[in-house]
Amino acid sequence: MDNRRKDPRLHRLKTATAVFNNGNSSLDCTMRDLSPGGARLKFESTFGLPERFVLVIKADSSRHNCHVAWHTSNEVGVTFE
Repeated sequence: MDNRRKDPRLHRLKTATAVFNNGNSSLDCTMRDLSPGGARLKFESTFGLPERFVLVIKADSSRHNCHVAWHTSNEVGVTFE
């Protein structure tokens, strides 16, 4: 598989939440990999997840504006804006 990432991703296992719809909607997820430019997230289902959302990492309450780069039925690769 061709690796097109600018930065290497480090394996991380942290709980997070995708927040969207002006803060009125959210989906919990697990952050699987993290780099300065993005992350791989695992959801129960990606149904209803928009192309752009705010990722809130629960461990440190950090927030990242995200854009979906790729997705499957339960995983999403995002880039940080």
